[in-house]
Amino acid sequence: NYLKDRIKIPSPASLYELVEVDAVDSEKVFLDVGQKYDLSEINKSQIISQNQKQSKSSVRDNGTRIQAEKTWLAPNVLVISFALPIVAPKIGKKTSERGYIVTGYYQMREETRDILKIITNPKYNDAEKLKQLGLLINKDKAQSERINAVRLWEKFCKTAPNDPEMQKRLKFIPRGDNLREIGVASWICKYNGKPMLIKRPGVTSFIFSHSKGDRMEIDINMHPLPFMFKQAMNTLNVSYFHQLFMTFGFIIEGREEDELPEVLLGNPLQLPCIKQENVSKAEMVFGKPNE
Repeated sequence: NYLKDRIKIPSPASLYELVEVDAVDSEKVFLDVGQKYDLSEINKSQIISQNQKQSKSSVRDNGTRIQAEKTWLAPNVLVISFALPIVAPKIGKKTSERGYIVTGYYQMREETRDILKIITNPKYNDAEKLKQLGLLINKDKAQSERINAVRLWEKFCKTAPNDPEMQKRLKFIPRGDNLREIGVASWICKYNGKPMLIKRPGVTSFIFSHSKGDRMEIDINMHPLPFMFKQAMNTLNVSYFHQLFMTFGFIIEGREEDELPEVLLGNPLQLPCIKQENVSKAEMVFGKPNE
């Protein structure tokens, strides 16, 4: 009942499971990072898992069983990438795009898929959907806290690529787990863990949908953010990143009662003690931008 009492609760289990994290040091911002990798193994594991519980299936030439019909738009594979500036801006000079590009690769959780199968089933009317959701909750009570978030996520996947207002509901939650312990300045600590709405589609946020591979990517570019943020990132990079445990989370903002509680899209990305000399150069991994 957050809209009335303003009391927050911990997020239930995320909608997606983290498979892998990459971090690279880059002179430029790269977008749609996932297309530079072969993510077919992640999607293949999703198809196999999906069809272990799916009675209706067809058979490809290679014998892999696949789901006969997918009734939802939410992707099996989710990629979330963000560009983090590490160079302090200088007055009168062009802003540098030097920074880290951090990318998480996720696969949909079975719990999320079970809800999607019900709420997008064209054969169910509203009463039948409620009945089926009730049966699902009886098997796993934790599902009651995920249902609204799954509905909101499906709505986001359907509308956000072409709706800037929906895209503005993306929240980015950066946190330094040991900022005070390692002596980071209080002016930085006071912002620690505070959610940030990414409000400038096409500037600070980008969405790429790929039907082939059933994949969506959400990219966040933090380079256009204000001077104070970039100054803080430069300070952390120069003096603290090598001993800092960082966590990054992502949420779609719920604004109505039937969109709450908010649930993390995926497990938070964790970056422990980054040493710049040990981070791969993006140009060596990706090639040059727009190549």
